[in-house]
Amino acid sequence: MAVVKGVTSVALAACFAAISLQLSMPPLSQGWLVFIAFIPLLVYLQSARSAFMWALAGFCVGLGWSAVAPVALLGWGTTLPAITLLVRAGALATIFFLTFFVNFALPVRWRWLALPACWNIVWFVSEPVGLPVVSLSAAFAIWQPALLGIGRLIGVAGVDFLLLTINALVAQALSERRLTANTLASIIFILAILLLGIFIPAPATTGIARISAIQPALEPGKLHTQKWSLAQRLANESYIDSLLDQATREKNTLVILPEGGNELFNKRLPKR
Repeated sequence: MAVVKGVTSVALAACFAAISLQLSMPPLSQGWLVFIAFIPLLVYLQSARSAFMWALAGFCVGLGWSAVAPVALLGWGTTLPAITLLVRAGALATIFFLTFFVNFALPVRWRWLALPACWNIVWFVSEPVGLPVVSLSAAFAIWQPALLGIGRLIGVAGVDFLLLTINALVAQALSERRLTANTLASIIFILAILLLGIFIPAPATTGIARISAIQPALEPGKLHTQKWSLAQRLANESYIDSLLDQATREKNTLVILPEGGNELFNKRLPKR
């Protein structure tokens, strides 16, 4: 009975996280939810001394997030392919599985570091091979000036780290049933860093700006299945590289790679 109750509690907290994460993303863009999405789950997991329970929590978050995403974007009755659901759920399960060991290996005062660190480790490992671990920074779409500004300083991984750190700090304070001055100061400091981007000016451009847009051609209805075809992936990456080379030779001021096709292939772009 205790095991069933524990699994149910994890599933409910994971569902809250998954729904909050998707609501925070475009097109709904309720970005404030990303600051609290993981708090109930992390509070519960602090009392769960089982790596399986932590991995199950991550799996449920990934599965729920992937299941809700197409409904939010395309409407009821739409789903992602099973392989996409399982891969993302597996990635989140891996993150939380690693977090369990790091969390209880750290002194209590530093345990808030576990989830942000493990999230970024898995993100850096999976991103080059195209596994769909989505960045939380998309929740900043409604605060685009802040994201563009701070993103230039700390990158997408840095934004993810700070967002997860806020969740982890609040969850730790709730678990310990006390909010220390240091924890409160840390949360305020991180929020200030995230919002600092509003005051960081964009690079100035003068004269005529040359702009190129690069978008892989994907067949309608096959957007999520083609990314798992090695032949299709290699063909698209080769085509993207050729267009990037052309844009470089033409000395474009700005190169735009729309999210739709490029994000699905999660291609790491070479520096030019």
